[in-house]
Amino acid sequence: MKLLKSLIVMLLVVATGFAEKVATMPAPAAYVDDYADVMTDAGKADVEAICREVHEKTKAQIFFVTVRSLEGESIDTFSNDLFHKWKIGEKKTDRGILVLLAVADHKRRIEVGYGLEGILPDAKAGDIGREMVPALKASDYDEAARVSVRAIATVIAADSRATLDSLATPVVNEAAPLPVAAAPASSEISRPVWSNILPAAIF
Repeated sequence: MKLLKSLIVMLLVVATGFAEKVATMPAPAAYVDDYADVMTDAGKADVEAICREVHEKTKAQIFFVTVRSLEGESIDTFSNDLFHKWKIGEKKTDRGILVLLAVADHKRRIEVGYGLEGILPDAKAGDIGREMVPALKASDYDEAARVSVRAIATVIAADSRATLDSLATPVVNEAAPLPVAAAPASSEISRPVWSNILPAAIF
């Protein structure tokens, strides 16, 4: 009997690890919520820094979320329900964005609040989603997060005339010689198909 109970507990743990339900998802602990456990700590920290600065300087909120599976639910319904449950975007302005990845389902969606639809219409959100595809095909979820959030943050910052330090990247001149004291720098597999919802497409 004890063995049976242990097996049941293990199965429940495995099941909850592979799917999430909006109704049982807690309030976000950060701007990046990696329920699928596919991102590195460094990747999450990079994206978190961008989202935090966007909120501080423009009052817009960007949330990046990964889940393991939708369990048959449409990603547009899931993302819309999560967007409203978490109340993404400040109440008076509704300037919020949710970037959602369903890893096992190979689906993605960018949910845009009413306050940002003027600068991030469906076509623009679709373009940003397509920019994520190479990283997603390579299972590089850190890069997919960076690509999408940086692109969204750039649009919001330009509209708000804000300068985001977290978007600044050093320019490397490959032709320039290194300083003397400088330290040295450190069979075909079928790729998953990622689909976008705005509009629905297969790549």
